[in-house]
Amino acid sequence: MEKLVGVLTVVLPVLAVLALGVFSRRKHILDDSAIEGIKSLVMRFMLPAVLLGAFYKAELSADSLLITLCMFLCCLVSLGIGALLGKLFQTGGNLLPFLTSGFEAGMMGYGLYAMLFPAQEIHNFAMVDLGQVLFVFTVYSALLNKQKGVSTKETLKSMVTSPVFIAIVAGVTISACGLGAVIQQSSAAAPWSRC
Repeated sequence: MEKLVGVLTVVLPVLAVLALGVFSRRKHILDDSAIEGIKSLVMRFMLPAVLLGAFYKAELSADSLLITLCMFLCCLVSLGIGALLGKLFQTGGNLLPFLTSGFEAGMMGYGLYAMLFPAQEIHNFAMVDLGQVLFVFTVYSALLNKQKGVSTKETLKSMVTSPVFIAIVAGVTISACGLGAVIQQSSAAAPWSRC
């Protein structure tokens, strides 16, 4: 019984949030423009703030970098598998590799992780996400934009001006320089303590 209560304590909040989203959509509580506004707010400010907090707290070690490399390679392999499946079954057109080679960490993953695990541990999830982020902002974006006829220059500009990418680079840089530990010990860390 204790285990069941433990599982329900973890699962019910996630189900409640999902149900709230379904309810809001069915009752038209938020229209398309409101949803676009929320997504813009999340992508430009809230998610970058969470990512900066997660990555500056991350301890960059050989193990964490190995996890990042493994995730990057998993994404590459899944891109190749998607391409092979597309050719084998002649389905999905040119988009199948892109559908099989990424996962949503930003707008959904961090929120779910924070609900399921202590928020102070979100840097662990960030190290797993780093490999996928590097893949998406480099290989994935370059290939997808090439297919859409977007130039390499525009792809690079889009990458380096993305608030998400800037936040991740800043967080990793702060951590790599050893400033993350200094910030953690200072009063400046208080606003980020829940990220």
